[in-house]
Amino acid sequence: MRNRIRSVAIILPLVALVLTGCSSKSQTTSFTLQQAKPHLETIPVKATGHSMGDLVSFVAPVSRDGNPAGVVSGILVTVDLPGDRIGEEELESRVSTIVVRFSPTDCLTLSGSAVYPMNVFEMKTSVPQVRAITGGTGAYIGARGQVTTTRNEDGTYTHVVELLQ
Repeated sequence: MRNRIRSVAIILPLVALVLTGCSSKSQTTSFTLQQAKPHLETIPVKATGHSMGDLVSFVAPVSRDGNPAGVVSGILVTVDLPGDRIGEEELESRVSTIVVRFSPTDCLTLSGSAVYPMNVFEMKTSVPQVRAITGGTGAYIGARGQVTTTRNEDGTYTHVVELLQ
């Protein structure tokens, strides 16, 4: 009987500790980056028409609180087109790899999928797209979270960065 009481006395606090850890939510640190209009380059797979595998690369300066903060660059690859009855029938889907470089050693890496109007190389205006933060270097080593990107009416972009702690 004493062994059972002792076992329960040891197990109950451990169970409570595990359940508390499972139910707690990570806190986030958020900041906003403003991106200038990007320089875009397209590399089509076929000589005519838009097709799966087409690549768009881009680069643009970013600022934070009105001060220069770095450069955002990336590649987007078309992976789904309207009319194939697989994805969204009015939009095309692109998989992206993006790097936000704050300094030579401080970078965030992003990855995800977003939808775009057919034959248009930039996102729809005022339609947010969310991508995962897949890591980072320097001050952002081990980073995780998400970035919500919105194209503004003037062709600039707003990136809301949410880092989990």
